[in-house]
Amino acid sequence: MALNIKAGKLLQSLPLRVGAPLLTIALVAGLAASAAAQVDRPSLAIDVSPGDNEPTKPGEIENCIEVPAGYEFEIDLIIEDVEELLAWEIRVEYDMEVLEVVARDVKLFQQANPGSSVFDVSEALPDNDGMYGLAAADTSDPPTPDSGSGTLARLTLRALTSGESALNFVRRDLDDDGDLDIGPFLRNVDGEIIGDSDGDTFFDGSATGAIVAVETSCPPGLNSVTVSGSEDSGSNDTWIFIASAVAILAVTTVAGTVFFYRRARSSSMTGSPGS
Repeated sequence: MALNIKAGKLLQSLPLRVGAPLLTIALVAGLAASAAAQVDRPSLAIDVSPGDNEPTKPGEIENCIEVPAGYEFEIDLIIEDVEELLAWEIRVEYDMEVLEVVARDVKLFQQANPGSSVFDVSEALPDNDGMYGLAAADTSDPPTPDSGSGTLARLTLRALTSGESALNFVRRDLDDDGDLDIGPFLRNVDGEIIGDSDGDTFFDGSATGAIVAVETSCPPGLNSVTVSGSEDSGSNDTWIFIASAVAILAVTTVAGTVFFYRRARSSSMTGSPGS
């Protein structure tokens, strides 16, 4: 899959509508370095165990997960302490030999704001090239920017084979000219870049990655969680046994009913001449 390698490329595919959003989205998609930079203190993180996360209230962040091969699981992209976010674009890097991306949801943190209309312009799925691009913007009229903390996006990953894969927010200089070509890209309702301290249009704040360990152990010292393949298999076997028992019981009941009905009918017909 060919990647859009410049910041804002995915956002440039947003539909433009006549009225107030037209000017807003034009600002969102623009890449002019002359735009006023808003230097604030938001942060990004990847949480590999999102069970206690809510759209606007992240829970404890786990940064390593141990899973069996073939297992599908969700990870969350968490944003914290952002002010008036309207549009964003992020790429997540992973080991394509170990993982693939099979599903996404970008309508969480932004969609939770009343009146929001989140437009998803992320890359197609499934994705197995080692880098997945997500992007979204709130195109509501009037604009409904989002502030605070929450789940910016949720990805579903599939573990392909044993190994270890880092999950990172991509920051990369593709042409070795000393300037970043890929990085997290956030804009606010005024069209200003969020968290860009050096004027290169990319977010410069904290962006913490994670690790997925397939059929192996997480490195020591990480806040990790383990998914047991044997427990999952046992659970499945239990349900299969129950379903089989129910089916056998149903067949036995039906067969018994038919047998007794035929016997009763035969007895009735045999006894009729003597009555």
